[in-house]
Amino acid sequence: MRAVRHSAHLGARLYCTNLLHGKLRLGLATFLALCFLLHPRSSQLIGFSKYRCRRELFEDATPRDYNDTLLKESRAYGASSKFVNKINEADREWVEPFSTLQGRFREIHTHTKWVIESTKGEEIFVLELGFGAGTNMLVVLQQMRRAHRGGHVWGVELTQGWVEHAKMKFKHPALHFVQGDVTDARNVLRREHAAPHKFDFIFLADVWEHIPSYRLLHLWESISLLLQPGGTLYIHVPNEEKQKEEQRRGGGQFFEEVVRLDDIRKQASCFGLIFTHVSHEPEYDSYLLKLLG
Repeated sequence: MRAVRHSAHLGARLYCTNLLHGKLRLGLATFLALCFLLHPRSSQLIGFSKYRCRRELFEDATPRDYNDTLLKESRAYGASSKFVNKINEADREWVEPFSTLQGRFREIHTHTKWVIESTKGEEIFVLELGFGAGTNMLVVLQQMRRAHRGGHVWGVELTQGWVEHAKMKFKHPALHFVQGDVTDARNVLRREHAAPHKFDFIFLADVWEHIPSYRLLHLWESISLLLQPGGTLYIHVPNEEKQKEEQRRGGGQFFEEVVRLDDIRKQASCFGLIFTHVSHEPEYDSYLLKLLG
């Protein structure tokens, strides 16, 4: 019996190693189940997997001037023409719901509609990280009402001007706009006493590419702690070619990272999220993931 347990232990560790190095495409939850079934010391193996995951896939150190950089970015963006254009888009959406359903917005809102309609329960709690001027939040609220669902839509956004405009213009008891760093969303929302502890649906639309690599671990931690088991994460990003073009052109936001599907897949597995859907548009990609519980 001892020999059988020893073999199971080695087999589970080998599975973990292959998973972390991308040789296996299965989610972390499958690995955890294997650990639990094959070895009574499963908690030790789980700790081993998380340690290896985070050490190999993420950068640990956040620069000391990170908060100063965020403040500079927020002020620079608030003074840009893009800031005003997006506010105008959101204002039109408030007056004429679904008026922006074209181009990349159509792709984003098609996915949010599908998630809203497929989520069970009479009430749905949704969180957008990096809501910009609030356009997507307005559409999601309309989609919830069309699907005869109650609930609330929360958003966290870095740029103070957008948050102030949204709070002033889009007054609705089910809409909540909060200013803060999206990579620290869990702590940001803790300060909002009315905020739910868990969300059924979290999404980031054209935001992931603006997260510096050294903050990805913090972002994943916030998402995994805020997302309900069985909940859905939706990520919409420029594809690799488009984002490289943004980098070459320059003059974009402070952080312009290339987002790769394989990187997100590996990182997600560290936190128990698995991919359920991937779609590719000419310039953008959409990823749907589920948190296993």
